[in-house]
Amino acid sequence: MNLNDWMGTAAATTTTSPGTTSVSAPFIVPSNIDLTVNAQAGQVKYDKVNYNNISGALVLNDETVNLQNVKTEALDGTITFNGSYSTKNNKKNPAINISYDVRDVDVQKAFFSFNTIQKLMPIGQFMAGKLNSQLSMSGNLDGNMMPDLSTLTGKGNLLLIEGVLKKFAPLEKIASTLQIDELKSVSIKDIKNYIEFANGKVLVKPFAVKVKDIEMQIGGMHGFDQSIISFK
Repeated sequence: MNLNDWMGTAAATTTTSPGTTSVSAPFIVPSNIDLTVNAQAGQVKYDKVNYNNISGALVLNDETVNLQNVKTEALDGTITFNGSYSTKNNKKNPAINISYDVRDVDVQKAFFSFNTIQKLMPIGQFMAGKLNSQLSMSGNLDGNMMPDLSTLTGKGNLLLIEGVLKKFAPLEKIASTLQIDELKSVSIKDIKNYIEFANGKVLVKPFAVKVKDIEMQIGGMHGFDQSIISFK
């Protein structure tokens, strides 16, 4: 099943002078359906990701789609999530509420597959390895069925089981200044940190990293627009 074929209506058209412009619209959950489906699927594609061996329940009522205890294999790991999608109160900007638990997911594959992860964890593009994470968030989608980042609020944790951080400009600058080559490519293991986000800002709570005999505390705040608000 390819869910990309289902996301959005054929097109809502608005006529403006001198021509006609087509714009996409979100999927509207019907108000007259009360349905529960316990389902399994071999493979489902959504956006850029293939999800394999999916099982879980889909409950549709009150203009809301609820996903309950959905389990799947993706990005070289496993994912369990619950969530809802509702057009009851807002037909143009559907409300979403999502919580997930991921295990042994490839950091690079997750980073380049999800725009939201790129905004929450921009350092991910410099990391290679396996990641565990639990996160919950709520907010709205825009007309193109993508998260409206300014509405997202949530919190979670990220555990880098084992990996390498390299080509990260701040560390490379420190390595050059202090003449410590080990900081240019840092092997890290069992590093856990906590994040919170709201109003377009992401707070990364301080966490410890040790490279040889050097102990570092890393934390700070950045914007979804990739601006650095504070870093230490």
